[in-house]
Amino acid sequence: MHLQDDAGRRHILLFGRQNLQNTVLLAYIQGQLGMHSQLVHELVWPPACLPADGQTLLMFDTDGVRPERLAKVLDTVYEEDDDTSPAIALFNVPQRHAMESFVCWPRVCALFYRDSTQQQLIRGVEAVFKGELWLPRKLVNAHLERTRQRPRAFEPPPVSLTSRESEILHLVATGATNQAIAEILELSTHTVKTHLYNLFRKVGVKNRVQAINWAKEHLSV
Repeated sequence: MHLQDDAGRRHILLFGRQNLQNTVLLAYIQGQLGMHSQLVHELVWPPACLPADGQTLLMFDTDGVRPERLAKVLDTVYEEDDDTSPAIALFNVPQRHAMESFVCWPRVCALFYRDSTQQQLIRGVEAVFKGELWLPRKLVNAHLERTRQRPRAFEPPPVSLTSRESEILHLVATGATNQAIAEILELSTHTVKTHLYNLFRKVGVKNRVQAINWAKEHLSV
């Protein structure tokens, strides 16, 4: 599937050497996806050719680039981090190389190995422009194993009762009837019932007994 819709607003900047591989790759991308693509020779940020609007994908050819050098460039990109910041893809990455660790960095949305085909690269670029990730499964699995932690005990969200609802709930907890509550607070029984319905719904109970138990657990009654 080709990305023809809004293709003019989608841009690819390929940071890499001016060689046959990158020239052919850019021509292939432009022919397949119909979007503007450009080769950037210097590994600097921001480049002079950075598009002013639309979606931009930064593709970094990692061949011959030291990880620490790429990290410095990405740090500069992240200093301007906002909702319009470009997505990042790495390609020509060797298997079992330090560059693989960049999958845990924000905005690194795709990683292509040296043996990835042009068709795989096109599919990955399409996925990134759709807001998806295109990362090797083994790297994602390894990252999850390193970073996943046992979640904290579930805590329900706080319940926000009005002052009137709190008053009525405290009276319910004392065993007061609707009529008694109405007389104490100088309300109609209809109004008391309305408040009870609302607070029952808020705290997730169905009757007075459950409401009393909830109040004993969450309020000083």
